[in-house]
Amino acid sequence: MEFEKVITWMDWVTIIFSFFAMFFAFKNWWNNKKQLKPIQIIIDKNGEKESLPFEIMRKNLTRSEIFGVLGACDKDSKFDIKYTASRDFFRQVSEVQESKRDEIIIYLKETDKFDWIKE
Repeated sequence: MEFEKVITWMDWVTIIFSFFAMFFAFKNWWNNKKQLKPIQIIIDKNGEKESLPFEIMRKNLTRSEIFGVLGACDKDSKFDIKYTASRDFFRQVSEVQESKRDEIIIYLKETDKFDWIKE
């Protein structure tokens, strides 16, 4: 009789642990799915917003990857955008990495050098 109680108790423990394992497996799948989402890079020049033709997956989005895309779109690959050294830019990158936003907006000023080749 005592052995049957132990087996019943172990069945309940197994059911509970199975539920937690299923929950965390789903949560892991959901987080991985979010990390594969493509992130747009938008250039805002005097209120005109235009998307760059390249996207970066969220899991690969870093400052250097953004600079690589900007360099690929610049005619001479020698862009100089003051906004990319601002706190707001770094805040945007952090928010994208934390899945709080799905785009990076880069604000250009008249003094910035970015000769975008639009094909």
